[in-house]
Amino acid sequence: MSSNPENHGLSELTENERLVREYALLASEVEPMQARMDEIKKYLRASLDQGSHEISGLKVTIAKNARFDAKKAAEMYPQDSYPDFYKTSLDSAAVKRAVAPAVYEAMSTEGEPRVTIK
Repeated sequence: MSSNPENHGLSELTENERLVREYALLASEVEPMQARMDEIKKYLRASLDQGSHEISGLKVTIAKNARFDAKKAAEMYPQDSYPDFYKTSLDSAAVKRAVAPAVYEAMSTEGEPRVTIK
C-alpha cells in the first residue's frame, strides 16, 4: 500500500478502475450544476423576450424551438387526400423479424462503441 495518505490507495488501481472512479466523481459533481443551469435557463426563458440580449458581457439568445410534428401533419393532411406528401420506406423492425440474425447483422453498420457508466 502507498505511504502517501493523499493517494487514498488510488495508485494500486488499474487505469480502468481509476478512470471509472474519476468519471463517477465528475458525474456526481456535474449533475447538481446541470440542474442549476437548467433552473437558470427556465428563469431566463420566462423573464426575457425572444431575441438576443447583452447581459454581463455575454450574449443571451432566447429562440423559438419548433419541430415538425409528423402526427399533427398527418391529421391535417391525410395520406388518402395528399399522397404526394408521403413516401414508403424500409421497416427495419419487420426486416429484423423476417431475416436471420446473421443476415440482419450484415445489414448493420458498426459505429463507435457506446460507453455507459452508472
